[in-house]
Amino acid sequence: MKKGNLKNWKTDGSEELELFFAQRLNELLFDYTLDSYKYYALNINLLLIEALRRINKIKNELTEDLNLKDIVDEINLKAKNDIVTKSILGPKYQIYFPLKIENNKSKFRIDLEILSNKLSLNQIIPELFKLIGKEFDSGSKINLNILASQLVTALINVGFHQSYIYHQVNYYFFGGRLKKNRGLSHFFQYFEPKRKEFIVYIKVSNSFNEIKELCSKYKLEIISELELENCNQKANEFINSKNDNEVFAKCIEIKAFDSQSARLMAINLLNRLAGFFSYFHHKNPPTIDRTAIIYLDDKHFLIEPTTSPMAKGEDMSHKVAAEMLETFLKKFTPTSSTKLKFDRAVNLHSLAIQSDSNENRLLNLWITYETLFGTGKTTTVIHIINSLGHISSLKYFEKIFNELSKSIYTWNKDEFEEIKKLTGENSDTNAICSFCTSSDYENERKSLYSKLNEFPLLRFRIDNLNKNLSSSKKIISFLEKHNQRIKWHIKRLYRTRNNIVHDGKNTRNLDILVENAHSYFDTFMDEFILDNIISNSLDSIPQAVTHYQTLNENWLQNLKKDESIKINKDNFAKYLLFKEYCS
Repeated sequence: MKKGNLKNWKTDGSEELELFFAQRLNELLFDYTLDSYKYYALNINLLLIEALRRINKIKNELTEDLNLKDIVDEINLKAKNDIVTKSILGPKYQIYFPLKIENNKSKFRIDLEILSNKLSLNQIIPELFKLIGKEFDSGSKINLNILASQLVTALINVGFHQSYIYHQVNYYFFGGRLKKNRGLSHFFQYFEPKRKEFIVYIKVSNSFNEIKELCSKYKLEIISELELENCNQKANEFINSKNDNEVFAKCIEIKAFDSQSARLMAINLLNRLAGFFSYFHHKNPPTIDRTAIIYLDDKHFLIEPTTSPMAKGEDMSHKVAAEMLETFLKKFTPTSSTKLKFDRAVNLHSLAIQSDSNENRLLNLWITYETLFGTGKTTTVIHIINSLGHISSLKYFEKIFNELSKSIYTWNKDEFEEIKKLTGENSDTNAICSFCTSSDYENERKSLYSKLNEFPLLRFRIDNLNKNLSSSKKIISFLEKHNQRIKWHIKRLYRTRNNIVHDGKNTRNLDILVENAHSYFDTFMDEFILDNIISNSLDSIPQAVTHYQTLNENWLQNLKKDESIKINKDNFAKYLLFKEYCS
């Protein structure tokens, strides 16, 4: 969470909603934002399309298909609180929702088709523009928070690249523009759904010379030397860095919404041809550079690869990682079967990091789940949900308040130290958790709010967490929603995995799914490793799963014993940081 460059912004409250919206967009799109605060993977339109595809695969009664039921349940729950859906449908909303699965396949398919047409991305995006504009006039941050996330999801799924949207947000809102040049309608013009035609130049190995004629059929030209006009310095350096065993692939008529998307489309096309070539020639497979020169509007410029979704999680320094590894391996004395599973899972995780393909990343991560947890008495996906869900639940609030502590520290180190002094907590995470949720510090929070006119997103986050986590009853509700999202995410990962393996279909927006899959794996592994370093009491994966299940169930029981308990400085750790509280 960053406040951004506030040159030419008024921080007297007169531009609070606009600044909040801009800061929230920045957070949604920033590579290293905590996954809990990133954009949604899917919206109702994409879930409706997924439901339609699922219907076509079902041979028996529709009501008996658990995958379809999961999708429809998620659609109904999203629709219940979806501002955009209700605005588009108006009074007809009550006619369509809640969706009910019928065994009349033809009728149910038509119902879904009608609804997906009414709620297409081409309908949703203009409606989002309109609703966001209304909220700017006399709206609430709660609604803007929701609409900002829905906007990013819709734009990415219609075809805009995350990095392009992120660049436009920072250029437009945090580039020092005057208020008169920061109009919302002008900002939305950057996202008109009109594809541009690009020419993309990419360095490839000279083995592509062998398939020159084939490449020409795909509007690709293989060029030994490249001379271009109107190039910036970086583009010229890229051209001059070509090795003797490299040539250039010129990809023409690449139609995309932005240059980053054009780069990826060109690389995907080259990968297809390289894959076929490798099938017939196993040695020395063709290589493809990830950087590209883009031609648009009579200019050539360099486009570099974006951050891999596998690299977006929290990371350690080399030194800390080496120390942790050494300590863990000294203390880790598992059974032989656990050691084999652990080693295999770590290797698969490494392959996912090294891969350039989101499909391969997701498949490798899913195999790590099956390697670690095997099969249980339930279906594979339910068994994996049960294996990952408990530790994800236990670590949820710790992650949130750890991230929030970093944001407060970055904003104002002195204020951060005052909070630590006030709460008397040594741990940064505990100090911020206590300060934000305890009834004891209400006056101090109000005092802090008065200092946050330049950072309305941070003020909103602290206040929102306080309102949602101030009692045991509210904590249960907040936690249940999070746990439901985890179940949906893992089921979606499983359905996506099946689509890749069985249908060969490319799924939209795989980046965020890979991030989620990686996050769940890391959460389990980090805790398993840490528990072994601290107590050395868990020497098998099943032991760890059972241990986390016991802790999580005990935590929920404690919360449900008395739902009227108010959070204060003496009980916050027990009710919000249960895993750490029990350690």
